[in-house]
Amino acid sequence: MFSIKITPAKFDYNHKTKVLDGHFLELMVKKTQKNKLYGIIGPSGTGKSTLISILIID
Repeated sequence: MFSIKITPAKFDYNHKTKVLDGHFLELMVKKTQKNKLYGIIGPSGTGKSTLISILIID
């Protein structure tokens, strides 16, 4: 099993608008589930793209 953990997630735009403030996320996937595609779904403006940006920032 592998997992992706974000603990705690904090993100804001120009220190004015807080998008995430202390939220926790854990995604656990069994190793037997190979070649699977996962997605993030939700209404417009809920931070899906922001979450992906946080995950890929160096």
